[in-house]
Amino acid sequence: MAKQTTIEELAAQLTQTQKPVARRKGVLAELFKTPEGTQKVLDYARLGALPADLRLAAALELGRSPWPALRAQGSNCLASLVTKDGLPLPRLPELVALRGHPSEGEKVYQRTDLNCIGCHMVNGQGVAVGSDLSDIGKRLDREGILENILDPSAIITANYETWQVILKNNDELYGLLVENSDAELVIKDAKASLARVKKSEVKKFQQVPVSLMPAGLQASMSLQELVDLLEYLCSLTKGASPP
Repeated sequence: MAKQTTIEELAAQLTQTQKPVARRKGVLAELFKTPEGTQKVLDYARLGALPADLRLAAALELGRSPWPALRAQGSNCLASLVTKDGLPLPRLPELVALRGHPSEGEKVYQRTDLNCIGCHMVNGQGVAVGSDLSDIGKRLDREGILENILDPSAIITANYETWQVILKNNDELYGLLVENSDAELVIKDAKASLARVKKSEVKKFQQVPVSLMPAGLQASMSLQELVDLLEYLCSLTKGASPP
């Protein structure tokens, strides 16, 4: 008779990042089927042992968990992913499978409260703080784009890392590193403003694992608006207009 895999053995597979993420997400879903497995995932998340590429899937699974006490406990270590209506988002496979309307998604993208257009460029329109999204539909698959919307700090594109500068007067700056010379640092903040700082005035300078793009954007959208936004971004290819 084959040996039954224990919860401990299943949970250990989550950290084996050399294995395909799809396989580890399957293990994650299996763990969330029982309170004991859910508790083990929460333990990993609380200790910082849950890999970044599983955080979003774990948060979505937790939102649909039938155990209120575990959902409450998990809110301390995993993001609470609900829509503006206060409803939990579907699990990742279900969410990725939903289809929306690109033209409606473009309207969502241009909303001032979300400020997508205030940080990104699409076909020459917008502000160049975050990455250019003109070909995002070619560069990332549907799940990858969704993960970037819901958990922007999980995977940060090279050259778009956030840097923290603490000055000797204890003022702090956060933003993208534009220039790092012998004499000064140039930092671009989330509003595309540039700050030049003499290195002689710097007390601490370090990269931080948090994206300039804010988390929790889904809380300003209905489920349909989120899906429409995803559809619009998936439709974008360099030099092409969305359908």
